[in-house]
Amino acid sequence: MILSIEKKEYENGRKFLAQIMGYDPVHFTPEQVNEAIEYLLPSSLYTKRARPVFKEPHLVFPPQKQLQCDVNGRPLNSYFYTTHQNFHKIMNEAIYKLEEIKLHVDQSYFNKTTVKPTLKEVHCATSSDFMSKINLMKMINETISDAQYKQWLVLMKRLSEHPLSYLVEEFIQNYKAQICGPTSEIKLPEPFMDSVTNRKCVQAFGQKKNSLAEVTLYMPGTGDFTVNGARLLEIFPELGNREQIVFPLQQTSKFLNILLCIVFLKIQVIYNRII
Repeated sequence: MILSIEKKEYENGRKFLAQIMGYDPVHFTPEQVNEAIEYLLPSSLYTKRARPVFKEPHLVFPPQKQLQCDVNGRPLNSYFYTTHQNFHKIMNEAIYKLEEIKLHVDQSYFNKTTVKPTLKEVHCATSSDFMSKINLMKMINETISDAQYKQWLVLMKRLSEHPLSYLVEEFIQNYKAQICGPTSEIKLPEPFMDSVTNRKCVQAFGQKKNSLAEVTLYMPGTGDFTVNGARLLEIFPELGNREQIVFPLQQTSKFLNILLCIVFLKIQVIYNRII
């Protein structure tokens, strides 16, 4: 109703402006309207957003979803009284999902069972990020404040960082902006039993320019890192270089609750190898 009134007033003003500038009101384009406003109302304000404008109502007033009611006039959404019904709806859905996985943990405690996600169920936390405030407002078709967006972001991060967040992975991905491809396409090396040490181990190979690296991870271990038979500190005296090597294991231990002290990493590097 309000938008129709504003549109009618805009059309009357546009026709009057066209007559002042000597243009045909029927073929008076928005570009000509902007040029006429700049000519009739010159401004030396530095910020362009503070200068006078004359735009169509749907460009000035953001679209708002009307209150949906049944034939008897009763609102269909139970959060209509909050004035941000769609925002509070997704907030409550996130809280219900969080309480659901908490209940799952409690039930496993009372049943004396341990719930641990497998490698396929653990999602990559760095592969995507939550959508921005603008995209969230477009999704729910409502205008929210920075405080409301921060509140929603804290709740979603708390939900995604839960050890059993894979149970509600589909709900979390609805509000994430994908950055890299799915991790399910990555082929992980299969562990095998070492005949010499009689321990489980995994081997992987990598190449950087003309150097080849063979990495063997033993479990259980002592937490030592050896590179070409030497300690990690001797090969990489800089702290930043050592952090880059240890980071993958730290990220893995974050999701699977594996301590770094119970693994042993053996690295063999061949330098200046011509492939």
